[in-house]
Amino acid sequence: MKPILLIIFLWVICVVRVAFGADTLNEFQRGEFKEFGDEYLVFLRAYNQVIYYLDKDPARSRELLPPLYNAAYTLVPKSSRFLGSYYYAKAHIELRAGNQMAASNYFLISIDFLTQGRPESSAKFISALAYEYIDLANVYYSLKMFDKAVPYYKDAVSSFNTLHDNLGMATGLNNLGLVLEKKGALDSALLCFEQGLMVRHKVNNIDTCYYYGHSLKYIGRIKLKKGEFKAAIQILKVAEQLTSNTPYSGAKYILVEIYNLLAQCYIEQGDDKTGLSYFALAMYTAEKYYQNQILCETYNLLAEYNFNKHNYRVADTYADKALALANSKSFFDERLKALMLLMKIATVNGDKLKSIQYLAEFDSLTETQKNLVMESGLATLRESVKNRETIYNKLTENKLLQQRNKTLLFLSLAIVISLLSLASFLFLKYRIKTRAEKELRLAKDDLTRINGVKDRLFSIIAHDLRSPFTALIGYSDVLKTDFDSLGEGEKKSIIQGMNQVSRDTFNLLENLLDWSRIQNDSIICRPEIIQIKDELQSTFNLLQETAKRKEINLIYEIDDKQSIFADRNMLRIIVRNIISNAIKFSPSKSVIVISAIDSENIVTLKITDSGVGISQEVIDKLLTGQSFYTTSGTLGEKGSGLGLMLCTEFIEKNNGHLSIDSKVGFGSTFNLAFPKSTT
Repeated sequence: MKPILLIIFLWVICVVRVAFGADTLNEFQRGEFKEFGDEYLVFLRAYNQVIYYLDKDPARSRELLPPLYNAAYTLVPKSSRFLGSYYYAKAHIELRAGNQMAASNYFLISIDFLTQGRPESSAKFISALAYEYIDLANVYYSLKMFDKAVPYYKDAVSSFNTLHDNLGMATGLNNLGLVLEKKGALDSALLCFEQGLMVRHKVNNIDTCYYYGHSLKYIGRIKLKKGEFKAAIQILKVAEQLTSNTPYSGAKYILVEIYNLLAQCYIEQGDDKTGLSYFALAMYTAEKYYQNQILCETYNLLAEYNFNKHNYRVADTYADKALALANSKSFFDERLKALMLLMKIATVNGDKLKSIQYLAEFDSLTETQKNLVMESGLATLRESVKNRETIYNKLTENKLLQQRNKTLLFLSLAIVISLLSLASFLFLKYRIKTRAEKELRLAKDDLTRINGVKDRLFSIIAHDLRSPFTALIGYSDVLKTDFDSLGEGEKKSIIQGMNQVSRDTFNLLENLLDWSRIQNDSIICRPEIIQIKDELQSTFNLLQETAKRKEINLIYEIDDKQSIFADRNMLRIIVRNIISNAIKFSPSKSVIVISAIDSENIVTLKITDSGVGISQEVIDKLLTGQSFYTTSGTLGEKGSGLGLMLCTEFIEKNNGHLSIDSKVGFGSTFNLAFPKSTT
């Protein structure tokens, strides 16, 4: 009897293993990662594709993120580290797009997911985590969040020390020294650089001379800042020799930095002739090897030197060069330095108008950067919270499923039908819950969009309406204090500036009021038959004055008999805003053509310029009508992005359609299609 019972027991165990995962032992024997089966292979394929396109085609890399997320999400119940890899890839995509705050948040999320899964002690895992610490700290360094960067650099150095990874330790120590230097802790920074040099000595490869020169450059810079000029020159001379003899592609940038430091050392010692020769050598090398960023820094250093020597004209020339190069290449820090120098030069020269203009541009640049960082940080924070909730639900659902499977092992076959009935009930309940969650999510997304528009509106009121008044106050102060000493041309220029600022502010207020009336449904569309040419003539004449100031020729090519069926006031607002934008983004001495084309049921107004053009990505943002988007005009004109959003809504209210044909650098055509009148 007992053998029969034993056989029955073993048979039940086999049946249960077949039904609920008999391959567990086999999976365990497959080793690291292979235990995840085919799902891991899908994830690995998706991850490798994203990394492959990271530098070759960043846009393609971003398009491949959703499949990677789906593959990582499928593996969440087994390990959360795959989501860590997903966010690591996403952080590098944002970093290459210049979204540093977003990148820092994604690095943090990645580290969190890597460390919250099953404990890992392998060298491969610790090394990967250490380099993530370096990446995250580098982002904080570039954002000037030095206090946040320090602990991650220290964690990286500690991890590399555990692995006896000398190359990683040297990198971490040098980076830690840089952030300590920025914080003003020169002695601590010097210690890090010297330790990094000693550790780097243990690594012997083709780049050794380059890294020696790099580290010695840091040490020489610290000596310069501490006033030890002779010691700095000796160290920098060795760094120059080592860097000159290396074929490494980044060596020329480092070499120009060394030339600039040597120039400063000699000038501090009173040897201006030798110092200026090194500045000349720095400019020559930077221009020859297209090292634009360090060339921009050299221009600023020469401008500062000549300013201190009271050579204001020469200083102004170099500062102008630095600003032009910084603007063309988007070098944020060097642009700020150049603006500050130009403001100081204008102040010394008694040119208050230029000084005010440079100060306004400086303030606008810093405030814009701050807003971008804040918006990017909030966006990634919201995504982090949303994904954590989703992952928590997934893990909870998986744990419940495992508990149910364990319970099923001890249930008899007699209650299978009851369990199936219960499963059906639970499935129906899950469907109802999913539908409710979907409706709630849609409502939440709509509320988020509305809050975003509201926040942007407040930003316009707080910043775009405040900035013009700052300019008006500056202009009026100049008139008030220097009226008698100003020439007629200067007075006329100031009055024209005040007039333009007033007109722009009035147009912004009109757009704000119209947009708020749309949101409250208090504006009514009253379409009627309109003769286009007669109706828009006054708007065309009004904008002619604005165009003349930029020497832009407006050409009005509309037939006398062409008519549309639309609201008269809305049509004026639409055309005024779009032509104003065309003027804003067109260069001086260009042409803007306003024409109309008849088709079977519609008339299409075409506004064509030969301006800077618009990328397809920006066109998609503009045509959604759900977000504000704006950039500066060809002469630095400011905008709020509200005008085009208003146009989109007005065109829709008139049963019309807006489309944009554009190519970057070749101009744009805005196509406004309206219903055709019946006459």
